[in-house]
Amino acid sequence: MWSKISNILKERMETSKDSLLQISIKTGIDKFTLERYLRGDFSGPGIYIKHHLKKLEEYFQIKEDLLELYEQGLTEETALEEETHKKFRTNHRIGIRIFFYLLLFFAILILIYSYLMFSNILKTGLVTLTPLNERVIVDGKYYENTINLGIGEYLVEGPAILKTTDGSSKKILMKKYMVVVRWVK
Repeated sequence: MWSKISNILKERMETSKDSLLQISIKTGIDKFTLERYLRGDFSGPGIYIKHHLKKLEEYFQIKEDLLELYEQGLTEETALEEETHKKFRTNHRIGIRIFFYLLLFFAILILIYSYLMFSNILKTGLVTLTPLNERVIVDGKYYENTINLGIGEYLVEGPAILKTTDGSSKKILMKKYMVVVRWVK
């Protein structure tokens, strides 16, 4: 509807003997505001626009009700803005949901990875004991190969190499000793 107002004003301007500046002076409407109206730009405070349209209606002796056309255009513009705003809100909600689903997905991946790493540590043991000779006795049982020791206290007989999960190792040459494995801060 605003383009219709703009077209009516353009037609009247073309048939008028007065220039845009003269019309501005006679109606008391700023020249730049008149140029905006001719382009179909009716943004701004409605009270001023209605007042200007009434003055232009009187000046050009326009029979169409410019105020009614302005109100219809305002309704269309508001509906268009509301539709655009609704689309934006919908897209915004979808974007937020996608972000949180991705965040949840990565949190679950990190949780699974942490669980697998922790269970791998528990399976392999915190300390490995490798006999230096052909065998070693741990808590009364004979072992010929590397054994994994979890949390606890172990009575060991025979020389061996102790390796921890952080990669450090110690060579123990004693015949009988106690190995204590525990979590430490």
